[in-house]
Amino acid sequence: MTGIFDEQFLQLQQLQDESSPNFISEVVNIYFHESEKLLRSLRSMDREFSDYNKMEIHLNQFMGSSLTSVPTGS
Repeated sequence: MTGIFDEQFLQLQQLQDESSPNFISEVVNIYFHESEKLLRSLRSMDREFSDYNKMEIHLNQFMGSSLTSVPTGS
């Protein structure tokens, strides 16, 4: 997995330039903000146990964001 994260991090670095010097930081902040919203939605659905299709959509969004939005250099 390290190779995958390294490649994604390098792709993010390539998008960062003088016109957007904080690009990587902004991507990480967006990830955390969106993750918080998705987790809040999932917690509220957990209490209702009603809409499993909607829950699946949120879980897929969260997993996809986790895998692609926040690569690490380690």
